[in-house]
Amino acid sequence: MQKTTQIFCVLFCMAFLFGKGVNSIMIYDAIVIGGASVYMALLGRCDRVCVTKVLADADADSFFPRLDDNPDWGVASESEVFEENGLKFQFVDYVRNH
Repeated sequence: MQKTTQIFCVLFCMAFLFGKGVNSIMIYDAIVIGGASVYMALLGRCDRVCVTKVLADADADSFFPRLDDNPDWGVASESEVFEENGLKFQFVDYVRNH
């Protein structure tokens, strides 16, 4: 049986305050497209994560954390699995469990 690796291409939607005491600067829907270090730096500030799961084997050195395995996150919605040019993928929207 072939193991399928889930590669995550991520867009973050988050709500957070820039700087303590700066009440006038709020971001409600920010999209972050980064690398592994950018995702890891901002994941703790996110309330919602929109993920495209690409279901394929990959030779890669870093992957986005599996939010399915994290009790802090729950699936709000997920699409059916699509296939395009032989590549299967799925859209999953996660929300932080407060």
